[in-house]
Amino acid sequence: MLDPVQIRRRGAMDFEAYYEYVCGAQDMVPISSVKANVSHGVLDFNGDRIRLADWAPILKTLSINKQLHHVAIRSCYQSTLGETEKSRLPSWKKIPAFRSKDMTFRLCKAVRDCLNISPSLRTLQLNGLPLRERDLIALTKGIGKSATLENLSLANCPIGDEGLQTICQSVKYSTIIKTVDFSGCNLTWQGAEHLANIIKHQATRRRSDVWAESLRYRKPDLEHMGGIRRITLNCNTLIGDRGAAAIAQELTEDLWVKGSRKAGGGRSPLQLRSSGSNPWRTGRSRCVCVCVFVSVCVST
Repeated sequence: MLDPVQIRRRGAMDFEAYYEYVCGAQDMVPISSVKANVSHGVLDFNGDRIRLADWAPILKTLSINKQLHHVAIRSCYQSTLGETEKSRLPSWKKIPAFRSKDMTFRLCKAVRDCLNISPSLRTLQLNGLPLRERDLIALTKGIGKSATLENLSLANCPIGDEGLQTICQSVKYSTIIKTVDFSGCNLTWQGAEHLANIIKHQATRRRSDVWAESLRYRKPDLEHMGGIRRITLNCNTLIGDRGAAAIAQELTEDLWVKGSRKAGGGRSPLQLRSSGSNPWRTGRSRCVCVCVFVSVCVST
């Protein structure tokens, strides 16, 4: 019989086996929706229907996991009623247990621990969750230490400009993250300026890398340069023309960003198309050509 240390070590590479072990130790039944795709390295489920007691094995297993390459946890609950109306709703329509302040913090700590140790996790999606400041701080610590995370989505999480600024502290200095999705995050032009600062910082760093390579008579590998390639900001109507202009200004000077998308509500299109050559030259004095298309739709 294996001791707990050996079980934990093996469980880090097999989410399903360790999840079933933890559930059995607590006399609980594993949830089929959680196990559905973990054999393929994908943890993707809606947390609204999961009871509070069922979260402990999930978070314990996630916090030590090194197998998963895709983690997506969603909530579709929409808070549109007053307190009186909420109390009259049937139990299955009431606020999901994991949306509480304590549970979102525990979830973010588990994700942080997974990011810190995982050599596989490339995509993280936490969609529709009411993330608070301490939740975002915990996530930031994990994102900053991750060596593999490429795609980050906090779509429909009402983090606002201050929450985005917290997340940007780790995204700004990451050379691994390629895409970010902050759709429906209640951002304004101030949040757009935070993203514009990231674009500016990473563009400066990439120019320095290209310049260093040119001094060695090497051809810069533009396709494999680090930094954000795509930013999605759908359904943030308060960004307006001012926020879109701030992002567009930095995009005109950053030829490595593949695309930026902002749509939702009414349409007042602000489009930027830039196609040109990179001024950095290789050892044979040939220009490196990079084409960028950016389409930004602004709601006013």
